[in-house]
Amino acid sequence: MTSSVDLRPIIEAAFLPMTCVCDFAPGGSMTIRISNPAIEAEEFTVTGIDTTALVTIRDIVALVLEVKSEMRLRRSASYLHQRGR
Repeated sequence: MTSSVDLRPIIEAAFLPMTCVCDFAPGGSMTIRISNPAIEAEEFTVTGIDTTALVTIRDIVALVLEVKSEMRLRRSASYLHQRGR
Protein backbone atom coordinates (compact mmCIF):
# COMPACT_ATOMS: atom_id res chain seq x y z
CA MET A 1 0.00 0.00 0.00
CA THR A 2 1.18 3.49 -0.82
CA SER A 3 0.95 5.92 2.09
CA SER A 4 -1.65 8.67 2.16
CA VAL A 5 1.18 11.21 2.22
CA ASP A 6 2.33 9.88 -1.16
CA LEU A 7 -1.12 9.25 -2.65
CA ARG A 8 -2.70 12.63 -1.91
CA PRO A 9 -0.52 14.87 -4.13
CA ILE A 10 -0.49 12.37 -7.01
CA ILE A 11 -4.26 11.95 -7.12
CA GLU A 12 -5.10 15.59 -6.42
CA ALA A 13 -2.74 16.77 -9.19
CA ALA A 14 -4.22 14.27 -11.65
CA PHE A 15 -7.55 16.13 -11.67
CA LEU A 16 -6.22 19.66 -12.24
CA PRO A 17 -7.61 22.18 -13.15
CA MET A 18 -10.49 20.75 -11.12
CA THR A 19 -10.15 20.88 -7.35
CA CYS A 20 -9.62 17.44 -5.88
CA VAL A 21 -9.57 16.59 -2.18
CA CYS A 22 -8.59 13.17 -0.88
CA ASP A 23 -9.75 12.15 2.59
CA PHE A 24 -8.32 9.06 4.26
CA ALA A 25 -10.11 6.99 6.89
CA PRO A 26 -8.18 5.10 9.57
CA GLY A 27 -9.26 1.73 8.16
CA GLY A 28 -7.45 2.23 4.86
CA SER A 29 -10.25 3.64 2.75
CA MET A 30 -10.24 6.88 0.84
CA THR A 31 -12.80 9.37 -0.44
CA ILE A 32 -12.13 11.53 -3.49
CA ARG A 33 -14.15 14.74 -3.88
CA ILE A 34 -13.82 16.64 -7.14
CA SER A 35 -15.13 20.18 -7.52
CA ASN A 36 -15.32 22.68 -10.34
CA PRO A 37 -13.68 25.88 -9.08
CA ALA A 38 -15.34 27.96 -11.81
CA ILE A 39 -18.80 27.33 -10.37
CA GLU A 40 -17.70 26.37 -6.84
CA ALA A 41 -19.75 23.20 -6.94
CA GLU A 42 -18.89 19.64 -6.07
CA GLU A 43 -19.05 17.64 -9.25
CA PHE A 44 -18.19 14.09 -8.28
CA THR A 45 -17.49 12.05 -5.15
CA VAL A 46 -16.16 8.52 -4.81
CA THR A 47 -16.18 6.88 -1.39
CA GLY A 48 -14.85 3.65 0.04
CA ILE A 49 -11.78 3.34 -2.17
CA ASP A 50 -9.53 0.57 -0.84
CA THR A 51 -6.08 2.13 -0.57
CA THR A 52 -4.43 -1.23 0.10
CA ALA A 53 -4.95 -2.00 -3.60
CA LEU A 54 -3.00 1.12 -4.64
CA VAL A 55 0.50 -0.34 -4.57
CA THR A 56 2.11 0.79 -7.83
CA ILE A 57 1.85 3.88 -9.96
CA ARG A 58 -0.11 1.75 -12.45
CA ASP A 59 -2.71 1.06 -9.77
CA ILE A 60 -3.02 4.77 -9.05
CA VAL A 61 -3.25 5.69 -12.74
CA ALA A 62 -5.92 3.02 -13.27
CA LEU A 63 -7.96 4.50 -10.40
CA VAL A 64 -7.64 8.04 -11.79
CA LEU A 65 -8.66 6.90 -15.28
CA GLU A 66 -11.64 5.00 -13.88
CA VAL A 67 -12.84 8.03 -11.91
CA LYS A 68 -12.41 10.31 -14.95
CA SER A 69 -14.35 7.84 -17.08
CA GLU A 70 -17.19 7.76 -14.55
CA MET A 71 -17.22 11.56 -14.50
CA ARG A 72 -17.53 11.68 -18.31
CA LEU A 73 -20.37 9.15 -18.25
CA ARG A 74 -22.21 11.16 -15.63
CA ARG A 75 -21.80 14.39 -17.62
CA SER A 76 -23.04 12.68 -20.79
CA ALA A 77 -26.06 11.25 -19.01
CA SER A 78 -26.83 14.62 -17.46
CA TYR A 79 -26.54 16.36 -20.83
CA LEU A 80 -28.85 13.85 -22.52
CA HIS A 81 -31.34 14.11 -19.67
CA GLN A 82 -31.40 17.91 -19.97
CA ARG A 83 -32.04 17.63 -23.70
CA GLY A 84 -34.96 15.29 -23.05
CA ARG A 85 -33.57 12.14 -24.61
